[in-house]
Amino acid sequence: MSQEHHRKAADKESYLLNPETIINTADNLRKEISAKLPGSALAKLAEELENLARQSENKIESFKRPVYKVRIFSFLTILLAIAILIWSIVSIPASWRFETVAELFEAIDAGFNLIVLLIGALWFLYSLEATLKRNQALESIKILRQFIHTIDITQLYYTPDIYKPESHLSESVVKLDYSYLFLCAQMLGILGNLSALYAQADSSDSVWRASSEAETLANAIATKLVTKTEVISSVMFPNESARPTCS
Repeated sequence: MSQEHHRKAADKESYLLNPETIINTADNLRKEISAKLPGSALAKLAEELENLARQSENKIESFKRPVYKVRIFSFLTILLAIAILIWSIVSIPASWRFETVAELFEAIDAGFNLIVLLIGALWFLYSLEATLKRNQALESIKILRQFIHTIDITQLYYTPDIYKPESHLSESVVKLDYSYLFLCAQMLGILGNLSALYAQADSSDSVWRASSEAETLANAIATKLVTKTEVISSVMFPNESARPTCS
């Protein structure tokens, strides 16, 4: 029974994104780009992408660990607030009398407002750790979005001549561009999966939206680059059998 339970657990976990798999993919891609385009800007970006993947794994693992300093601070502050509330209630003179109904309602309203304010403060302290981790996740996703745009700008800078109608590029240059764009698309795929890791670690609505937007952006630019390779190939080599490959 125990073995069956572990097998089902393993099958379930196989559907989850594995940071180690993404890191290995980024490492293999870095090696491929360094071999094809040594010393290029894309090779430098591939190295940074691998480092970013490793940093993302460390950050996501840190989200799973409790931040004891924040928890201790929140716990002590909540205890202090409850102690002050109890002391205030106990210290109310038993001889208090309200001469009119208006005074009674004013006292009830003031007490109610104080309790609401106290509950709000307690909830803020209780959710402080989750808020800090969520802000860190959003900041990390923001970095991923910037990386996505950087890859797009890099490929635009790398292939300026293909936008000139009168351009006469050699086959070797077109072949390099063809490969370059596919490598950019693969890097964008890794970035999209890294953003999904944060949504897997934090199920809050803001992180899910930011992650989905980053992944959609990466997929959109990757699709644009793949389409671009087909356009380059069809324009420069109308004969399909003569078209270069990205190998």
